[in-house]
Amino acid sequence: MTVSLSILKKQAAQLAVKRMLAKNCVDICDVRFIADALGRQCERSASYPVLRLLHLVQFSKMSPELREAIPGMLADTLGIGEESPVAEVQPTMAEGPQAVVGACVEALPSSELA
Repeated sequence: MTVSLSILKKQAAQLAVKRMLAKNCVDICDVRFIADALGRQCERSASYPVLRLLHLVQFSKMSPELREAIPGMLADTLGIGEESPVAEVQPTMAEGPQAVVGACVEALPSSELA
């Protein structure tokens, strides 16, 4: 049994998000790589310039409001918008951004990852 490329892309994107956020910062290079793997054009996102400014800034150095906004900005930049089945999730840093973004990536239909 062969695993489809779309499933492998989804799994790789989830791992990449977890790896990036384990660094306790936003790595814009990782954001671009994840978006590319998902077939997204992250530069078109309204959130991308903000994330780019936060490149390698530790979460602990950010204001609480800025930290709380990171999961939503990542979801926006990865092209997971209002139509997502997880759009109603209100992410918090207590839950961890990787949990929210991982759920968003998981919610992407396989057809979007082809």
